[in-house]
Amino acid sequence: MANVHGHVQAQAGEQAKVTAEAERRRSGPGQPKVISSRSGSGPARQASASLERRMTMRGVELVALAHLLRDRRFQQSVITGMIGLAALVSMAREVRARGLARLMAWDKRQDRRLQRTVAVRRRR
Repeated sequence: MANVHGHVQAQAGEQAKVTAEAERRRSGPGQPKVISSRSGSGPARQASASLERRMTMRGVELVALAHLLRDRRFQQSVITGMIGLAALVSMAREVRARGLARLMAWDKRQDRRLQRTVAVRRRR
């Protein structure tokens, strides 16, 4: 008896779906369910449609971004990139430090050469 009752409920659910689909077809695929008193294609309606389109795009972008941030391969790529960037920054600092050390050594040599030249001229 319970099985028959469940079968009847399933048929009733299917009938409701068929009825809803028929109602949707009757009203037309692109027609709104509720007709507003502000029909027309004025600037306010265009702005509203534009806003709705932008908001929809933002929602899609946020979902895509959330999916991307959860992606393991993307996370691995970001981590690898950050390690590479840290290595490049470290190398750049070393190159700059070596260049500065060379400049200081050159300046010290020039200073000594100048001091010797001045000392030689004083002796004359």
